[in-house]
Amino acid sequence: MLRTLSIAAVLFALLVVPAFAQHHNDGWFVPGNRHIHYVDSVGSVTSMSFSASYVYSAIMNWDNKTVLTFDYSQNAIVQVDPKTLTVLGTLIKDARLTSSNSVSDMAFDSNGDLYVACYSGIKGIYKTSITNPGLTLAANSGPIANGAGNMSLDPDTGELLVTPNFTAARDLYLYHRDGSTYSTVGNGFYTRYGTYKHILTGDIYSGTCCGKNGGGSGAALIKLAAGTTTATTLFPNATVRGGYSPWPDRASAATQRLVLSTWMESATTGGNGLWLVDIANTTMTKLATITTGNTHKAVHVFGRNLQTINTGKGKWAVRVSFPGMQGLNYAVALSLSGVRPYLTIPDGRHIPIVPDDFMALSLTTGLAPFFTKNIGTLNASAEGTAFIDVSMLGKAVNGLVFYLLPAVLDSRAPFGIFIIGDPKPLVIEGL
Repeated sequence: MLRTLSIAAVLFALLVVPAFAQHHNDGWFVPGNRHIHYVDSVGSVTSMSFSASYVYSAIMNWDNKTVLTFDYSQNAIVQVDPKTLTVLGTLIKDARLTSSNSVSDMAFDSNGDLYVACYSGIKGIYKTSITNPGLTLAANSGPIANGAGNMSLDPDTGELLVTPNFTAARDLYLYHRDGSTYSTVGNGFYTRYGTYKHILTGDIYSGTCCGKNGGGSGAALIKLAAGTTTATTLFPNATVRGGYSPWPDRASAATQRLVLSTWMESATTGGNGLWLVDIANTTMTKLATITTGNTHKAVHVFGRNLQTINTGKGKWAVRVSFPGMQGLNYAVALSLSGVRPYLTIPDGRHIPIVPDDFMALSLTTGLAPFFTKNIGTLNASAEGTAFIDVSMLGKAVNGLVFYLLPAVLDSRAPFGIFIIGDPKPLVIEGL
């Protein structure tokens, strides 16, 4: 069965075949001013009054079923069903999380640990986990001593891209997750609630807090091009006075877009809500109007198709999740060569992982016993689990980064590939 399910050959055989629509958009979860929202793929909005406070930051949970979001009136990071907007539980309740913008961002690393960026109150970056909730300081040295404005996982290194509290500095930094080292990536940032590196290009996009870029206004989005050190205004826009958290569409999508949530301006109410930004030509298309206040994030619902969880010294479970795809086959490819340059197949989709010898072996059984069960069938919950075990290789492999790409297979689709998930880095450490 492993041979018949292997996609090693079809993945790179660039044959012209009929286009096949990829199911890949389950909408967006949007936190904001005293409300949370679900915006479906065509822009229909469901809203719920959440509390007496702003709701800041959000991220798909490790299980790809619930959203984690921060409600400061409850001093808590809570778990929410992203479509029904039902609060299902509390991950962390901590009396220190009190100010209106304590938690500005969250990110999961390759061990499955959750990192929490705090802008005020307790300042810096804290770490917690699903199995052992509680905030442990990870980093508050150097530029983020006065708070972290936003944070995301770098898809190349597996470390944290961080901007400080914007009253303190306007640089972007790469922080090691234990806080031991940091380096400057670039300058020209003025933001909270999300800075993201585009997987296909390595360009970094960031919103502009409060209608500002530096001291100006009307700048909705800024960009730090790969290989440069100064961010530039991608476009000024009179309709959107400021943008929060540009969220990238799937890297496999034929048209590369960002979903931009807006800073609310009463004088320009037509700009309020969510916008789609075409990366190639920077044109904007209104997706949804939301008039209840600022929208602080647009989280791709059910977009965490792969999450690695550390299960022991040198061991990780590779959790695969594709809601609605139960019963279909899946495969996870492994490369040591990165996520770009990527391949484009004739229907316009991209395969954002670099093929190398390890990848070819991973799509047979050639990496066993180090990488196993990465080809199989999604269970009744549309989930599967592969395993990485490099414990027998010793300290020599510490620091290696594995790049993992999940896909759902269907014989009717081009090359047998129905859905291509985003790649994730796995940092080998702890040996």
